[in-house]
Amino acid sequence: DLSGAKILIDIGHGGKTDTGAVGISNKNVAEKERNLALGNKIKAELESLGATVYMTRTTDVEQLSDYKMQLLSRLKPDYCIAVHHDSNTSSSLNGFGSYYYHPFSKSAAQFMQNRNININVYKKTTLKWHYYFMGRCSVCPVVLTENGYMSNSYDFQNIMNEGSDHTMLFISHRLSSVKNCDKVFMLEKGRLIEEGTHAELLAA
Repeated sequence: DLSGAKILIDIGHGGKTDTGAVGISNKNVAEKERNLALGNKIKAELESLGATVYMTRTTDVEQLSDYKMQLLSRLKPDYCIAVHHDSNTSSSLNGFGSYYYHPFSKSAAQFMQNRNININVYKKTTLKWHYYFMGRCSVCPVVLTENGYMSNSYDFQNIMNEGSDHTMLFISHRLSSVKNCDKVFMLEKGRLIEEGTHAELLAA
């Protein structure tokens, strides 16, 4: 039961220029999208347990580090979880990473690692100290999670399935940012003017 707990989820990357990593077998799949999909899933699960959950972003926008630090200081949550996906020039690297900066955040990072060992999704897990910028804030325990490698075939397949049992609503002003959505609805002044897949709308 997480009733009364306040949790901030930092959704990594976002916006036109900060896309993060891309998928090994599909370069149109950006880390920023997968971070948001997984973040929404985590939010729903935490809220089902009674927690009050905030997110640093809910749409495809770029945010400055200073804004995130200010939000963390203002909200003063009990925990902060940063959602990212890793990448490397070596496609053999794989697994889940749980990272902390302050010693008082280590137990939370250890908990995250243990949880991911038990679900048997990743071939390996890592627990390490890291200089992640939000982790340096002493307001609450902060854990940076790297939820598999976009550059590894095994991990990427799992990454693409992370939100498969959830419906995600993604709002954007640019058609290019919704190319991986199953269905796209175009609105103008609150009125539906077109709908279809990304390819269908481009061909129209």
